[in-house]
Amino acid sequence: MRGDYASTADKGEVSQFGALTAALAGTLGVGNVASVALAISIGGPGAVFWVTATGFFGMSLKFCECALAVKYRRIGVDGVVNGGPMHYLPLAFAKIGLRPLGLGAAVFFSVATLLASTSLFQVNQAFVEVRAVTGLQSPLLFGLLFALLVGAVIVGGMKGIARVCTRLVPAMVLVYFIATGTVLVAKAAALPAVFAAILHGAFSPTAFGGGVLGAFVVGVQRAVFAGESGLGSSAIAHAAAKTDEPISEGLVALFEPLLATVVVCNLTALVILAAGAPIPAGKAGGVEIASAAFQPCYRGSLRPSPCWSRCSPIRRPSPGLITASGLGVGCLGKGPSGGQVSGSSSSALW
Repeated sequence: MRGDYASTADKGEVSQFGALTAALAGTLGVGNVASVALAISIGGPGAVFWVTATGFFGMSLKFCECALAVKYRRIGVDGVVNGGPMHYLPLAFAKIGLRPLGLGAAVFFSVATLLASTSLFQVNQAFVEVRAVTGLQSPLLFGLLFALLVGAVIVGGMKGIARVCTRLVPAMVLVYFIATGTVLVAKAAALPAVFAAILHGAFSPTAFGGGVLGAFVVGVQRAVFAGESGLGSSAIAHAAAKTDEPISEGLVALFEPLLATVVVCNLTALVILAAGAPIPAGKAGGVEIASAAFQPCYRGSLRPSPCWSRCSPIRRPSPGLITASGLGVGCLGKGPSGGQVSGSSSSALW
């Protein structure tokens, strides 16, 4: 990953670390914040366990798809690399005499990836947060600014993207680690109850038909979205790595779902559950839930402030989707505005 074994003779466009950060830039962010909040709001705390489990299994998928992307990539006379599932799928199916099927799969992947790259969810969730913080009410203006910033990066091609990502992604991860660490230290007393709620929601025999199944399905869905394991999109970025060893790039790619899904998603989930962020009953939420979890400890400032609530486990029937298992994390005390907040409130803090 650090390039200790890299050679100047290796073919490719960017360093292995550059390819990794470029791929991480597409996974870290809204997928690890809004998606986790969405998973909890729909599947309950138990979904966090299945997000983590899927992240571990996703490491093997990431290894395979990225190693294959390097092995079967195509390098033009100008040195530009073109690689990904659209290249190795036809070859794989051809080995078993089904090349036409492989070509169809490659075309389907290309179209699906193109549609998925529109980033509608990312832009939407970014606007929701910017509007909440700044009061900006023009989605059109925000979309134009967003497009200009993205265009300024991608106009430089893969090298330009990697150049920006190698600086931006490590800084982004460090800031998020500090922010989540501050909240978790302040809420350390609530963490045992949080872990109990996660395990109860993931395995409770009394809730298997509804809570556990829902937590499993939603957890897997959100983990795949957050880490992109098996989707093939990250493999396009890893194909540009400067290496002649496909296995080496596969090993580097293993770090992506580990960091994006197992580590960052869990940090987000622990903050949301420990801080007792309010989740409206029967309503799926996104980045606004995660934002609410940070607000009591930061209050719009870069400096931490005393967190306003203390969380404890409660066991009761819930009016919302989130506590199908009957166990959640509730908060008792005063809210940021001074109003009384109760774990038994019908607005469901679980």
